[in-house]
Amino acid sequence: MTKGTTMRVRVESGELEGIVEDGVAAFLGVPYAAGPTGGSRFLPPTLPPRWAGVRPATRFGAAAPQPGSLRARMVLGQSGPSGPDYLVLNVWTPQSDRRANLPVLVWIHGGAFTNGSGDVPALRGATLAKDTETVVVTVNYRLGPLGFAWHPELTGDHANLGLLDQRAALDWVGRNITAFGGDPSRVTLAGDSAGAMSAAIQSVLPGADTPIAALSLHSGVPRLTEPDSAADVVQRLAAQLDVSVRQLAELDDSTLIAAASAIAPTHRFGPVAAGELANGLPAPSAIPTRLNTTSDEGTFFMLDERSPRRLTSTEAEALAAAMLPGDGHRRYKAAALSLPPARADDPHWALSAAVTSALFEEPADAWAGAAPNRVWRTRYSRPATLWDGWLGATHTLDVPVLFGNHRHPELAGLYAGDEGIDEVSIRLRRDFRAFLYGHPPTTERPDEDHSGTCQVS
Repeated sequence: MTKGTTMRVRVESGELEGIVEDGVAAFLGVPYAAGPTGGSRFLPPTLPPRWAGVRPATRFGAAAPQPGSLRARMVLGQSGPSGPDYLVLNVWTPQSDRRANLPVLVWIHGGAFTNGSGDVPALRGATLAKDTETVVVTVNYRLGPLGFAWHPELTGDHANLGLLDQRAALDWVGRNITAFGGDPSRVTLAGDSAGAMSAAIQSVLPGADTPIAALSLHSGVPRLTEPDSAADVVQRLAAQLDVSVRQLAELDDSTLIAAASAIAPTHRFGPVAAGELANGLPAPSAIPTRLNTTSDEGTFFMLDERSPRRLTSTEAEALAAAMLPGDGHRRYKAAALSLPPARADDPHWALSAAVTSALFEEPADAWAGAAPNRVWRTRYSRPATLWDGWLGATHTLDVPVLFGNHRHPELAGLYAGDEGIDEVSIRLRRDFRAFLYGHPPTTERPDEDHSGTCQVS
């Protein structure tokens, strides 16, 4: 029922009270699993405890422990403070005459499996829920060594705990979303960057309780780390802390996160070919899929300070060799030769083009090509205005525009002076609504003002 500016719903753990603003009810910081504390930190998620009375759901919950990221903060905004009970999700549901059996969008945040949360400014779902007439859900999950460490002496038979968290959230949605007006048979799973990789993995994992009706992957398709390499990362983490692998379980979250930052970027945590993924990734499913990249993904990975700097050719080639699979030097040279006249002889754009192609365009095309049918490849190419266009249409730049959060104070500088960005934002949501309601995305001529959409057979 609705009372004043608040709304109450009952879920399996108890009654929640959210807040209604501008025609959208928001339920924030809702636990979908018990907090992974003490002996449960390296175990699969369990159901949250029930509560008595009415639980307020008017503020975001804790974020997962993380080191923080300048890059992610610039494009998506700052995560809230961390805390022990961070396996929470957020729900936004439109309050209109048509509140029952709405499509549901579950969005998994990105952040290199190390940073991020469902409450970053880019992912706040009120505008998207209202304009698309969809129930929008964002999810927190375990990150870094807490979510993706794999070693028999630390995690036993369990692997990819962060992915198991996401699955638990998706199953919670299946069991509870009708209370918010959502239809559990019409769930679109989506994500940005690592979240897109996660969503794609969830779509091919067996045994899901909640069916996925569609996918929307933004700047990411999955790849897995081999078990031996993943175990080496855990051993390096233990060596960094001068403890045994078994003793890692006795250390607090902040100590583990700080040590994981110290061994990055040469030693990273992410999905491992173990557990349910021991046989590698299954082939893409036949689920209708949007697969989006941006035209200048690569500039994001050159952000290492608060203002841009120009690279020399020597620096750019060295970065290409370190970052790219295969012959990075050759890829860099080929990208430099392919630059349009306005960017000719500029190492910055040559490196960006090489990274965009090798790490995003080629994997996305391969994923689309392996899917049985119904995949739409889209590209967002409208550049950020910050730093005189130095970022171009950088990695995940489309996400705050899609959600309608590009005017948030933390993000507005990216689009300052772009008089057409509001109209682009409206058009993206109009196109996205069609997809959420089961229709093919609108096919438009690709240009620099919008995401061009094309179907891949």
